Formats: sequence, structure tokens, C-alpha cells
Amino acid sequence: MDTAATNVMRSVRALLEGAVDYAGLFPPAGLSMPEAVINYAMYRTSNYNWILGRFVVTAARLDEFYECARDFISRDAGNAWRVSVVVGDEVVNTINQIKDMASR
Repeated sequence: MDTAATNVMRSVRALLEGAVDYAGLFPPAGLSMPEAVINYAMYRTSNYNWILGRFVVTAARLDEFYECARDFISRDAGNAWRVSVVVGDEVVNTINQIKDMASR
């Protein structure tokens, strides 16, 4: 690859690194939690993992997420999973729930 193409790829990578969050639980995919967690775990080890962002989950499904993902999360301790939580009206309760999950 020539220098110009290499520079373009570096620029694209710098721009898009971590830009695509994984929302497999939501339409149009609408996967089950185990399916979504397994997909995200596999994508984290793919050639395109550099573009992968956070796993998106609703606050109401945080406990379910943790139950499905805890083995993967503990194996990936050196490369933490990043999660985006969609919160409703119970913001304070959700923050406490997230703190509790993070301390496990």
C-alpha cells in the first residue's frame, strides 16, 4: 500500500475508532440477550474490532445483561467492555445499579 493510502486509512481509523455502538437488542435485529452478548464478544475479537463501540442496553435489562456477559467480562478483564445504558425516569436508581454491577 502506498503512503497516501496508508495515511488515508490512518485518518479513517482515527475518525471512526469506537464509533459504531452495538444495539443488537433493538430493532431491526431484536436479538435475545444471550445472542447479542455472544455477537458482541465475537465482534470484539474480529478484524474490525477497532470500529466497535459500546454494547447498548436498557436499564431494565442490566441484570440480565450482566448474567449473560459476566463470564466474557471476567475473561476480558484487561480489555473492559464498554456499555451504554438507556435510562428512563429512574436515573438515580440506575446509577446505583451500574455502580453495584461495576463493583462485582
